[in-house]
Amino acid sequence: MRAIVTEDGKPSIGERPEPRREGTVRIAVKAMGLNRGNLRQVASRLVDIAGWDVAGIDEQGQRVVALVPEGGFAEAVCAEPENIAPIPDGVSFETAAALPVAALTALRCIRDQAQLLPGQRLLITGAAGGVGTFAIQMAAEIGARVVGVVGDAQKAAYATQLGAHETVVAGRGSLLEALAERRFEAILESVGGTWLAQAMKLLAPGGVIALFGNSSSEPTTFEARDLFGNSRRIHGFFVFSTPAPRTIGHDLAAILDRVAAGKLRVPVDRVYPFDEAVSAFAQLKARDVRGKIVLTL
Repeated sequence: MRAIVTEDGKPSIGERPEPRREGTVRIAVKAMGLNRGNLRQVASRLVDIAGWDVAGIDEQGQRVVALVPEGGFAEAVCAEPENIAPIPDGVSFETAAALPVAALTALRCIRDQAQLLPGQRLLITGAAGGVGTFAIQMAAEIGARVVGVVGDAQKAAYATQLGAHETVVAGRGSLLEALAERRFEAILESVGGTWLAQAMKLLAPGGVIALFGNSSSEPTTFEARDLFGNSRRIHGFFVFSTPAPRTIGHDLAAILDRVAAGKLRVPVDRVYPFDEAVSAFAQLKARDVRGKIVLTL
């Protein structure tokens, strides 16, 4: 089968044997979603075939979407049954493939980590990215006040269209300068480095940061008093280390139901054919993305 392989730390298309694992479900892949974490997955060369988000047809001929820890960038993949959900009528493979990592991360950071309530103030860094575009919609539906931090005016307009009450164009500048004396009950943070340290100072007393990435690849230095002095908290989140792994399929099904009902938009920036995977990865690496990039077979 064809697959995107990681032999030299860069994505390239090669041939690999079809996967076979007892107790799993084989999926003939029709579409796959890209995530920034896949860049690190490819560069690390720790897996032969990268890829987490897949949509396709299972052994019973049913249209399904799945979250897999590796192997998703291929014509076929094996998935754990509890990590699979059926795709409702009217939802395309491309739309479904954009969901697993980003939408699950947004849902679980808001619901489980931040435990966001109506009327609370939520700050989202990288608000025009994959997770951010879902988080804006989910938080606004709860009734929270959503402020999105983005890199340019076009992304600010995009975040506003999705439901952000306010946007801040900060680029790689200072969060503290951009947000002055503002305080937030919850922050969804994925930049890391100095932004994470500054985000701690923007938390209201008792507030929480749901940290789900470090796109800057920079270390963070902070004052411990910024946390314990006001009972602030940081919760790290990675979808494959979730405390409730067997509910992934259930959450995916609930997300898909909302998509099918028109209550959740799935922002797909661009769809590439599988043979143009290298170009898709280049766009992702350049951060020239609003929402998600999807590959199709």
